[in-house]
Amino acid sequence: MDKKLSRRAFVVNSTGFVASGAILLNAADFAHAENASIIQTKAEIIKPETLIAGKAYEIVIEVTNGSEPIPVGGAVMLTVHHAVGHVIKFQVNNPNSPGYVTVKGKTADNFRLETDEWLTVKEKLFADMGPPSRSSNSLFHKGVLATVTKKPVEPHEKIRFTLGANAEKLAMPDSEISEHEFRISTDTDGDRKFENIAASPVIDILADNAASLAAFVPADIQAGKEFEMLIRAEDGNLNTDFRFNAAADIFDEQERLIKRGVRFENGLAKTIISAAKPGHQRFRIRSGQLSGRSNPCMVSTDMPKYKIFWGDIHGHTDVSDGLRKTIDEYYEYGRDQAGLDVCAVTDHGYFDWPQTKNSAKKFYQPHKFVTILGQEGGTTDHINYYFKSFDEDHIQTWPSTLEGVIEQLNKQYDVKNRAVIAGPHHFTYNRGSDDYPFGIWDENIFRFVEVCSSHGTSEYLGNPNPCPGACQEFKFMQAGLAKGRKFGVIGSSDTHSSQPGRNSWSYYRGGLVAFLAEDLTFDSIWDAFYNYRVYAAALDRIYIDFKINGSPMGTTVKSSTSNTAAYTVIGKTDKLNVTLIHNNKEIRTDSCDNGIVKVETELAPEPGSNFAYLRVVEDNSQRAWSTPIWIDNS
Repeated sequence: MDKKLSRRAFVVNSTGFVASGAILLNAADFAHAENASIIQTKAEIIKPETLIAGKAYEIVIEVTNGSEPIPVGGAVMLTVHHAVGHVIKFQVNNPNSPGYVTVKGKTADNFRLETDEWLTVKEKLFADMGPPSRSSNSLFHKGVLATVTKKPVEPHEKIRFTLGANAEKLAMPDSEISEHEFRISTDTDGDRKFENIAASPVIDILADNAASLAAFVPADIQAGKEFEMLIRAEDGNLNTDFRFNAAADIFDEQERLIKRGVRFENGLAKTIISAAKPGHQRFRIRSGQLSGRSNPCMVSTDMPKYKIFWGDIHGHTDVSDGLRKTIDEYYEYGRDQAGLDVCAVTDHGYFDWPQTKNSAKKFYQPHKFVTILGQEGGTTDHINYYFKSFDEDHIQTWPSTLEGVIEQLNKQYDVKNRAVIAGPHHFTYNRGSDDYPFGIWDENIFRFVEVCSSHGTSEYLGNPNPCPGACQEFKFMQAGLAKGRKFGVIGSSDTHSSQPGRNSWSYYRGGLVAFLAEDLTFDSIWDAFYNYRVYAAALDRIYIDFKINGSPMGTTVKSSTSNTAAYTVIGKTDKLNVTLIHNNKEIRTDSCDNGIVKVETELAPEPGSNFAYLRVVEDNSQRAWSTPIWIDNS
């Protein structure tokens, strides 16, 4: 088997699917028993007592063999969950490099060690691998396998796994994780088939001490009207420090005191404030040595027709390959800790579709919190699906190509009446068919592209923070625009730590989508989504108001004698660059040191169809991208 097993190929192989063609998903395919061991082997973490997210440790795990010996050729294996495998990197060949692992028992040099990112999946080391759901064996695929070579492991013999057995130690994920499991499994007869011990050791990976404050307010505020501010104390990796229980003061853009002594409880605080004067605002929050800013917002006497609402609509729970226990906890995090307006779970497959539907329906609160029923599908051509109804059925197959996606969605759903919309994500990885993502396009179905996520950015070949290995120019967003494709430009995190809206999982932080909607209801958000009134941001909730001839992003305008592009951009930081891009050419860049750029400029459309969009870059490297406005100069 190819050693470079892709993430999608992992899902395919671990469920016994065939990787080509449309794949029927039958409930019987996923039926599996809990894989509990009948042997008496035990394991415990000897040190350390605690783990802090983002730090490195030497971790010692002691396995005590059960009542039967493990023969020569038998083995003991330690594995970790798929969602932490990109950070927790084991190796057994270089004693001076990070992640070095040793395994020692009573007999010296009694184990032959091997490690691989897809250790259990490649050889199907469990009789029951299970689907990639609910912490099954197929999800614990990265680890260290220690095969007995000299003498059998005696009954009750102690075996010590030392992870990070040198000064470089072993790096922990940046995300806090409850009950992180080091799964221990044994092969007691040398047949390369393993069973899990009854209780593998678990340990919490905790947030570090708070390093800053972050605050979230509505992006559009009416002058003099009260609104809610959410404040969180977070460590350097965006985790909420639940030990923080101090008080904070709030100031406005002009350093005027707005409110004093807002009390935190378990790292979070909510308060009601107002802003009296129109203009842009970024509220300041201070508590002792800690400080922070809110997301930028615009205070207006009269509210605009389309207001900005922030969402993260791509992420996973342990229904598939995420870490948080329930879908409810995922939504609670997005609403209560990240201050999102809009949120969606997109678990792979349909391992618990009734609960997926019920949670989306339960957490929807008109004018407060909008949820969207979603699903991630596809094999090599990655596609996310979003449904107009909370009662919609899941997609019945996993098509492996864009052509298959179009065929299945037209067959199963009323696509002309917007029952489902879809789009590609992290689409510049060097994989998938040559038609992916822009070779075949159905505008009734494909309404967006996810240009940034925790995997990277896919604007143009050579852009900062690319998806690892991205090298095919035809896959990037600008190539799709040049091909005449129309779509909304969104970001979302693809969080597997189940932290929507404040994600630090994987290669890059964040991934957000802004909706330009009339109000915070499902129908208005869906209308914005379908009609391209969306834009993308990485982590900072950058405010963008972009129009051509008075029409907002996502629209098509008829060219006239004067084609005026007008935009207002407010950054979270004071320094930012705003670039206007016309037909993939950068035609002007404006900078500021006070956090706001306002521009009016004339465009000279070329014959035929034109497009223009904005790219925003803050001095902390955070970025945002508007959806284009198309200009018809035919």
